[in-house]
Amino acid sequence: MDGLAWQRKAASVPTIDLVECIERSGSLLPSCSQAVRSDLLRPKASSDIGLACEEPVEKKNPREEKRGGLAVDGSSLEISTVEVGSIFTSDSVRSAAEQALKHFGNSVDEPIQLVDLGNVQSQIQLWKKHLPNVRPHYAVKCCPNKQIIKQLRDGGCGFDCATMQEISTVLELGVTPADIVYSHPCKPRSHIAFAKSQGICLMSFDNDVELRKVAAVYPEAQLLLRVVCEDSSAQCPMSLKFGAKRDTWATLLDIIQELQLNLAGVSFHVGSGCKDPETFEPALADAREVFRMASERGMKALRVLDIGGGYPGDRAGYEEIAPVIAEKLGRLFPESEFPELTRIAEPGRFFAANSGHLLTKVYAKAKLPATDGSGEQVCRYYLNDGLYGSFNCIIYDHVEVRPEPIRRVDGDEVPCALFGPTCDGFDVVLEKHRMPELEEGDWILWRNMGAYTSAAGCNFNGFPLALSWYYRAPPCL
Repeated sequence: MDGLAWQRKAASVPTIDLVECIERSGSLLPSCSQAVRSDLLRPKASSDIGLACEEPVEKKNPREEKRGGLAVDGSSLEISTVEVGSIFTSDSVRSAAEQALKHFGNSVDEPIQLVDLGNVQSQIQLWKKHLPNVRPHYAVKCCPNKQIIKQLRDGGCGFDCATMQEISTVLELGVTPADIVYSHPCKPRSHIAFAKSQGICLMSFDNDVELRKVAAVYPEAQLLLRVVCEDSSAQCPMSLKFGAKRDTWATLLDIIQELQLNLAGVSFHVGSGCKDPETFEPALADAREVFRMASERGMKALRVLDIGGGYPGDRAGYEEIAPVIAEKLGRLFPESEFPELTRIAEPGRFFAANSGHLLTKVYAKAKLPATDGSGEQVCRYYLNDGLYGSFNCIIYDHVEVRPEPIRRVDGDEVPCALFGPTCDGFDVVLEKHRMPELEEGDWILWRNMGAYTSAAGCNFNGFPLALSWYYRAPPCL
């Protein structure tokens, strides 16, 4: 799918005002009686990016269309539409939180993930505005939420998968094999074999052992050489773990020719949560050098450039770096010189971060004297989510979280500590905080918790991960 084609598809995504549905433990539960139009959720055909294996694998794509309120996993799903004016205030996130709690009532004890499908659509349009010739391939690991995946699928996006399971997830939702890049540079043999069986051709590598593994399991694969790049300013650097250094490029190209493999292009990743667009300059220059080296060796013209991930989820951050990236891309890989080049990227948090917000419940409370001699009482709040669930982002994604009580609480701020629900003393969300005193049963809102949160959570101690409540806020473009 070329740049213009994916733009046209992104522009055709249907919209409705608000969506409500509940997802618990992998199944979807009915919430309202009025079903949404089936064409809003039915998978649409998707064009490929012009790559095919030399010996294509015949495969019937596993997809279950939604009919009569049937969800893709076979469970019941009902979605209702509501007029924006009857629901949303100027703060759509808080309005959605209040609606979700009204729906559930006081009995629910699980954390609730508020998923704004409208923001996903807005982000598609925002991406298209600043990087129209780069087709985004959503990094599924960031948030493998099926409703988000379907929104992106219908918006013309491809998908960046790192494992056999992620590949299965998107295929089951109607994504075509040609719309997937298998981006993990170091893959188990069984996963490579699975990719071959499903017709997933495009995959990355960064070392000679991986090349020999691919030659043995899937010699028809279309390969992307992942080069290392400077990413020290990123929220989550990756260069220590992945990427081929400059002094190995020539050897790797020679091995590709020796093994008669197929080099399709180059990829890089400037680190998740990139804050410095200037890191793209040397990365693109390195990619250009690999293109030159391949041409010098008489290899087939490279036709894919994957500029990886790293794009911030907030609008201001993206609008600051995207024009800089576009300028560098246009200068180092101009359309006039590379008319057949397919340009793709692997954004994750860009689509997911601000599309998810978390509600936690204070299910227990204790008050103890402060240990600093101040004479104050410290409130200990025990939440139904913690470091083993959605708040693992504090450890692994270096996120600073901020609680917002849903109930309007008057009075002075008091010292408090907020703990996760497990028996592990390490499970501390905020050790020292001040806010008006809450009571058992109060709910707290945590904004922008869609990326790298529940995706990396677990059921340690038997506590459940957050269930999901979907809505569609007004667009912010």
